[in-house]
Amino acid sequence: MSAPASGFTTVTQSSTKHPPILTPGKITPAIAHVWENACLQYFKHNAIISDWYYNNSNTFDVMMWKDFLSTFHAHFLPKGWDSAVLTQLLCTHQKEDENFEDWILSIEKLNTTLRGTTSRLDDARLRAQISANICEDLRFACDDNDVKNIISFKDWKDKLSQLDTVRMCECTHILRITGASNRGKPPPLSTTTKGGISRRKGPKLPPLTDEELKLLRNNDGCFKCRKFFISEKEHG
Repeated sequence: MSAPASGFTTVTQSSTKHPPILTPGKITPAIAHVWENACLQYFKHNAIISDWYYNNSNTFDVMMWKDFLSTFHAHFLPKGWDSAVLTQLLCTHQKEDENFEDWILSIEKLNTTLRGTTSRLDDARLRAQISANICEDLRFACDDNDVKNIISFKDWKDKLSQLDTVRMCECTHILRITGASNRGKPPPLSTTTKGGISRRKGPKLPPLTDEELKLLRNNDGCFKCRKFFISEKEHG
């Protein structure tokens, strides 16, 4: 069997009654994790461990499953792979336009890959890491007592997810407002004063809605140019 075009191995399994097989190719931590899960599902559906497991080596016969996986990782994965995955996890930041649920899923997937190693983060360390790397708006929310005092890690994530949904909706609305005020504007009209100074007059913008006024007030906006986070000097 030839290696895939990508050069990486893949996990194949025709059904839960048949053992998962690693195709020829380079094994990565993520692929090793997929194979581990497939093996666990295979053992779950088979009372007697299949012959392919016994045929690997007599040494494996007396091993606990976690010990076998440690041996497998040490033999096939590059030295320091767990440190590399942990570094990737620690350096992953949520972008301002990134959904919290999607981002947290990528973080937890990396942490799950580290299961069985000393590099894996427990809930307390993972919570601290998430708090440090979420987007700025949610980082401020983490300091609120209503959020800070939540004990359950799951409930804490659910609360942040709710806050992020509101944040994303507001961002979408802001983009809609600024886009509507800037999109499709005809070229400004040019008029000449007595002194020969040319001034440009643009079309009059439609009145702001109550919701748009509220958003501008809450985000240091300017009611004239309809842009957010304008300083007092710029207002003047």
